Amino acid sequence: MVTRKHNQRLLSKIAHMYYEQGLSQQMIAEKLRTSRPTISRMLDQARKMGIVKISIQSFNDRIASLESELESKFSLNEVAVIANDSMNKADQKKALGAVAADILQRIVKGSDVVGISWGTSLREVINGLKPTHIPGLIAVPLVGGMGQDIRYEIHSNSLVVDFSRKLGCHSWVLHAPAIVERENLKDAILGESESGEIMEQAKKANIGMVGLGALNESSTMIQTGFFSIDDFKEIREKGAIGEVCSFFFDRNGQACDIDINKRVIGVGPYDLKNIETVIAVVAGDKKEEALHAALRGQFINILITDELTAEKVLLIESATR
Repeated sequence: MVTRKHNQRLLSKIAHMYYEQGLSQQMIAEKLRTSRPTISRMLDQARKMGIVKISIQSFNDRIASLESELESKFSLNEVAVIANDSMNKADQKKALGAVAADILQRIVKGSDVVGISWGTSLREVINGLKPTHIPGLIAVPLVGGMGQDIRYEIHSNSLVVDFSRKLGCHSWVLHAPAIVERENLKDAILGESESGEIMEQAKKANIGMVGLGALNESSTMIQTGFFSIDDFKEIREKGAIGEVCSFFFDRNGQACDIDINKRVIGVGPYDLKNIETVIAVVAGDKKEEALHAALRGQFINILITDELTAEKVLLIESATR
């Protein structure tokens, strides 16, 4: 059901870009990372389904408006917003994951290197992937593992391995923690040929898939005991507003100059900017401030979020102008 709705949303979006924004089929193909013939076929499908008649019939006018405004204000390639309706938190994550999986499978090609972070939202993306076989595709972790207290199914290595099984591709796993006790220990781990090679491969990924963490009691890091509320309070006092790939970033989306960031084995905000396509799945749990900061930092360019979070992000942006 979610897949069919997502297809209608995508057809409506492409029609809007072509007929109302005046973008060429080639320009749309480049933004959505697909081919011009695919865009042509989708426009034809939109007409056959009645999405395009005399005017464009948006899948949901309010949702389409939020998507367009976020894309415009933050120079994003694509935004998918899910209506909150009456879904509980678990169902919302599944819906977001299904849409993100559709987008990922639409853009991924055999020559790609896909870097994957960790977390519950990304687990739902992996669960939503349709089994296929893409030889030449490589999956690699963007960050080390989060320790014994974090459920293995949301570890970066677990997500990478399951991604490779679903898409029939090669994967690398990183046998290293996300955060080490001392900076020189991080240097020693990355000095090992295997770990260092995998992190270099991660930095060369051309597609990244991340979640964002807010520094509050709903954080997976808090719920699993990896950090305490007091830890987060101290980190917030040093200017942090959110977390990506276990790196803490400030209100401008820049990595904070704090000790813990120097001990993370992973790809941080600066390196994410060098990845061509970074997909972020972010919703609920008071994540609007972290998401707004990430958008200001410009280290993501495809966003999947929920209606309420999208509205709050736009309100924050309006207040800062």
